[in-house]
Amino acid sequence: MANYKIVATDLDGTLFNANVEISPENNAAIKALFDKEIYFVPSSGRTLCEIPKELTESPYIRFISFSNGASVYDKETGNTMLSCLDRAMTNKMFDIIERFETHITIRHGGHNYGDANTADDKSCKYLNVESGHRRLLNTYGRFLPNFKAFYRGAEDIEMVSLFFHNDDDRIKCKELLEKIFDLTLASSMPYNLEICSSSAGKGNGILNLAKYLRVNKEEIIAVGDSENDIPAIKAAGLGLAVENACDALKETADEVICDNNSHVVEYILNKYI
Repeated sequence: MANYKIVATDLDGTLFNANVEISPENNAAIKALFDKEIYFVPSSGRTLCEIPKELTESPYIRFISFSNGASVYDKETGNTMLSCLDRAMTNKMFDIIERFETHITIRHGGHNYGDANTADDKSCKYLNVESGHRRLLNTYGRFLPNFKAFYRGAEDIEMVSLFFHNDDDRIKCKELLEKIFDLTLASSMPYNLEICSSSAGKGNGILNLAKYLRVNKEEIIAVGDSENDIPAIKAAGLGLAVENACDALKETADEVICDNNSHVVEYILNKYI
């Protein structure tokens, strides 16, 4: 077996089971990786404040990659490796986004900000905001009445997350952004588009960490379930898709493993470590 030094896993639909919980078996496997001096790295589209304390306060986890790899937090030093969007670019980017009917949130400084004017049930339903995303916003989000002025003036935006009323608009918006800007674009849910710097993305987040730790690509395992996990799967020496993953991820991965209700980290520990 390869001498793996990093195991990076997505959270929702991968590490978390259907009840959005970390099983005791996975917690035990995370400790076992720590004991073997292997870094277990949560890698999520969530921002830092949305990641459960069970992970952020775990003595067996040092690094956390969040906002689709735009930020990698080192708990030991308190430092964060950032790959954020440039303000001049984001303002031009929002000129395009604002042409469409969208629900906009931004990840900034480890927090998730949204528009107080589109936080109600009717707006979220009309704009197809996925229930899990909305639950996180209601729990951790900061809703601003002057949201547009805020995001137009914000420096170091980690990620922009959009939900569209019309999926054709999502496709058209993505095409326009790809044509004009050098960005990392992905979707993790229906009607969704996630925007990061071209130097971000889950793959770059893991590779930046690997460079910092002097770890080779061949020594990395990455596992996920959604389209936004594809860069991480490609960046790793061993890229894994859970059984419940989308077809595009399964086609990219080296192997398909168990589903997210079957203790993914324990499975990886037993089969590959």
